[in-house]
Amino acid sequence: MIGIIIQARMGSHRLPNKMMKSFYNGKGILECLVDRLKNDLSEIPIVIATTHKKEDDEITLLAERMNIECYRGSEDDVLRRFILCAERYSFTKLIRICADNPFIDISSLKVLINELKIRKVDYASYRLSNSKPVILSHYGFWAEGISLAALKKVQRLTDDKYYHEHVTNFIYMNESEFDLFWMTVPKFIEDSTIRLTVDTLADFQMAKSIYKYFITLKQPTIGDLLSYINKNEDYLIKMKELINLNQK
Repeated sequence: MIGIIIQARMGSHRLPNKMMKSFYNGKGILECLVDRLKNDLSEIPIVIATTHKKEDDEITLLAERMNIECYRGSEDDVLRRFILCAERYSFTKLIRICADNPFIDISSLKVLINELKIRKVDYASYRLSNSKPVILSHYGFWAEGISLAALKKVQRLTDDKYYHEHVTNFIYMNESEFDLFWMTVPKFIEDSTIRLTVDTLADFQMAKSIYKYFITLKQPTIGDLLSYINKNEDYLIKMKELINLNQK
């Protein structure tokens, strides 16, 4: 079975409490993200994976209010958190979404889910023309698909804390060990200067402003967002500055 696991916690070093800060209509970015996923992917089970820390009680309460599951696990060993979460809910394949990305592209997500269903692969996602996985980019539009078996293999192959904190890095940094399927990011997106992942207060403030337009669209696309942002030079200047300051 395929399920969506949203990685979320309150303890961000660069922007504490960013999951619950008022983002749109009194809702935080995590709630806005879950709303969109529930509306467009109602047939796919959704679980929030957070930590045992007291501050993340708020995330558990939010999940209860939104009638979705919440799994609590290790703060530092995120790989183990994902494995145990997937096992708890009987996910043999999972879609990993970072809650930092309220503008996740639903159309691309549906394609990813379908590819993960029909292909016997360890990992599926999008990458740039230079082979850089989008999870390492600043765009904020895409998720990752992973098999539970692949995550368990990573757990067996390495004890490195870096790979246990960053769930999928070992997979795409050791491609010979896994069966990967890549889709290509459209060139018009890659050529753009766009940053919509939310890591800092400056990211948050800009994303909050753009979201007011985004949420009014019936079926928003990346193209719609690019068109809107390209008409606002202030956004473009700020995004370019933030990209330079926050290279992944």
